[in-house]
Amino acid sequence: MTGLIWIIQIVYCPSFKFLDKNKLDEFERFHIKRITFLMGPVMLLELISGLVLFYLWKEIYFWPMLINILLLAFIWLVTIFVSKPYLRRLLKHFDIDLLQKLIRTNWIRTILWSIRCLILAPFVF
Repeated sequence: MTGLIWIIQIVYCPSFKFLDKNKLDEFERFHIKRITFLMGPVMLLELISGLVLFYLWKEIYFWPMLINILLLAFIWLVTIFVSKPYLRRLLKHFDIDLLQKLIRTNWIRTILWSIRCLILAPFVF
């Protein structure tokens, strides 16, 4: 997810300013279908694996696993209550200020996923 969110943050979201405003409806349908197909299962798998890691390793690595779960919960909250509403509004009616808000608030998720990656890297490698 860390690599994916960096691509979304640096390339994908900023490219919205080049959208054909007359095709926003088509783009919205395409986007929602494809991004959900990509992000939904990966985020769900990440949630399940995070819970499994916490359950299995909480005795030995309590604090890193707790921080991992808390960061993951915060990422989900920001996704559901901040990023997704901004994105839906943006795809209904393009507004450059709204795009900038989406990009700014998406940095929260980008940074949190990066921190999770750093926390979990020693357990993976």
